[in-house]
Amino acid sequence: MTPNTKPYRILKRKRENLDDVIYYEGVAQVNDSILRMVSLPKEGQLAIYSKYAEELKEKALEEEKRKEEELKKQESRQMVALNASKDKNSKPNLSPRGLPGEFATKGGDNASSFYFYNSTTVAYGKNEFLKIWGDRKLQDNWRLSNEKAGIKSTGKTESITSITGKEDQYNPETYIASLPTEQTAIDSIANERNFAYYQLGIIYREKFQELSLSKSRFEDLLQNSPEERLILPSKYNLYKIYTELGLTRKAEAMKSDIVTNYPDSRYAEILLNPQSELSKDENSPEFIYTNLYKQFENQEYTEVITEAEKQIKRLEGDDFLPKFEILKASARGRLYGFEEYKKGIDYIALTYPNTEEGKKAQQLLQNAIPVLAKKEFIKDDEATHFNVVYQFEKDTEEDIDAFIKTLNEEIGKKIKYFDLTTSKDVYDENTVFVVVHGLTSIQGASGFAQLLQSDEKDSRGRPIKPKITKEYFAISSPNYAIIQRHKNLNAYLKLE
Repeated sequence: MTPNTKPYRILKRKRENLDDVIYYEGVAQVNDSILRMVSLPKEGQLAIYSKYAEELKEKALEEEKRKEEELKKQESRQMVALNASKDKNSKPNLSPRGLPGEFATKGGDNASSFYFYNSTTVAYGKNEFLKIWGDRKLQDNWRLSNEKAGIKSTGKTESITSITGKEDQYNPETYIASLPTEQTAIDSIANERNFAYYQLGIIYREKFQELSLSKSRFEDLLQNSPEERLILPSKYNLYKIYTELGLTRKAEAMKSDIVTNYPDSRYAEILLNPQSELSKDENSPEFIYTNLYKQFENQEYTEVITEAEKQIKRLEGDDFLPKFEILKASARGRLYGFEEYKKGIDYIALTYPNTEEGKKAQQLLQNAIPVLAKKEFIKDDEATHFNVVYQFEKDTEEDIDAFIKTLNEEIGKKIKYFDLTTSKDVYDENTVFVVVHGLTSIQGASGFAQLLQSDEKDSRGRPIKPKITKEYFAISSPNYAIIQRHKNLNAYLKLE
């Protein structure tokens, strides 16, 4: 099938959805089995694992028996072939000259009965040697060698050794000892199982329209005392499934449960106002996310982090939640640096592995993060774009805006041969940069800043105090990206 065509994309999407089902069903089944075993008394565990160990042992013995029978059949075939060869060559062969007692050589017209010229005999001999001596190395005193590393015994002895060597495999106590005993570990397994059930309920309903399967997964989940974040969205999904399946009583009961016990939730609002366009409502995740992203673009990172954390708690279990996680990780990265960003992306990849955001996070960890991790500054002669940076305390917002206005006026007045632009960039919680972009060398950047600070004269020749007197530093664009990413301004300034 041709890639990048609609049928290919549809098939690829179905395959990915099926992969998700296989993954989560596997997690659910394995964790269910572990939790069932943990819940049993020691006697019950011992009975189950004893039976399992006996079955393993029986299978192993059957396999060894099969191998022995196969070996006997092979030896029998070789013996038949050897006897046939002996019968055929029972008469003494004559040499080409016909003298009695002279055996024909390999190249003669008649087949030779000389041992090493008969492939069947040689094969049989090799087999017998291996049975008696094992796989010995070619060395002096090979018969006296007791180096176990060079011996690969065959036959029944090996069978017994291999079975006894795996004694732990047939000991039920081995399996009992591997069961988790600490409550934190057991809770973690249960939470992982519950999340798998939730994801299966969503996938079966939304990706495959398998309402009955989706219904059973959500119902099983609610029977397992799940975390609070999964209860309400599971109940709402069940309400919709009951409605679509025509299970009116169950749907009404679930609706009443949600409206009564979660009156302030957005699910209750949807149920009470089914005709409202909640996607456009100011309380909808979509609306909040859109506004929050605009704040992110405006570099309001502290506000974005605070609101994202609030929405993450409010939307626990909602499909939209990972988008807020991505936005939060990005804002923390812009404010606190690379390590915080990496930590956030790693959390998303581990927590939401089969969502679009989780897969994107995994790709970032594999491809982008190793590149972004580099924080060695490049040499100025390796760069082509340079900046002049003025540093401000964040709480002096009015001074910053006034400075930018004056800076732009001075650039327009004094600089005619460069296409320069300015920006206001947040560096961290306490620092803001005003940056001049568009310079082509480190010397040119420094010269530009010095020009702005040089004295002027009025029409009468009297000196005029320069309007731009603030300290600055010049930096290449690649190095500026590094100090923003890793928050290592002090390390850069020490190099100047």
